[in-house]
Amino acid sequence: MFDNQNNIIGETLRISLLIYTLFASILIVGCKAGGGNNKSSTSKHDINNNLTVNESVFKDRANLRYTRPLFDILDITREKEFLYVKIKGGSEAPDDYQFFWDGELIEVHPLTCNLLIKYKGEIQEYSSDRLSWVKIDISHIIKQGDKKPLQFVVYNASKNQVKILTPKGEIFNSKGTVFNN
Repeated sequence: MFDNQNNIIGETLRISLLIYTLFASILIVGCKAGGGNNKSSTSKHDINNNLTVNESVFKDRANLRYTRPLFDILDITREKEFLYVKIKGGSEAPDDYQFFWDGELIEVHPLTCNLLIKYKGEIQEYSSDRLSWVKIDISHIIKQGDKKPLQFVVYNASKNQVKILTPKGEIFNSKGTVFNN
């Protein structure tokens, strides 16, 4: 009688162990296939004509600082799926500026997107007094953020300057000073 019960208990344990092993294997394979995070690829790729996902350039932004020519970020506004950055210094072509994004949204409230803007135009066409608005299509970023309120932090690649645009339209510098409401 005891041998029969031991066999039943042993068989039950083996089946339970097999089920747990299969379940754990499915979980591990599923997590690896899904990636398990909300991070975009770290390789360089263009989202649109002036927005590039490039984590390494973004991380090395301190090494880009103080490169010529210098420009200033004067203002930032957002209209639906577009971000407009007012720049002092540059050329007549707004395509002479490139935005870099590390591909991540920082999950704080509000969601925060870090962008780096760099002048890529010809030095001969550069004028330090020229004012221009640079337009960037942010629809890809908005989709990744599930259309939640987004805060944009824009780093100037030519010097130590950071501007922050809140979801309410307030603009701050990196020291927290309000520029306009």
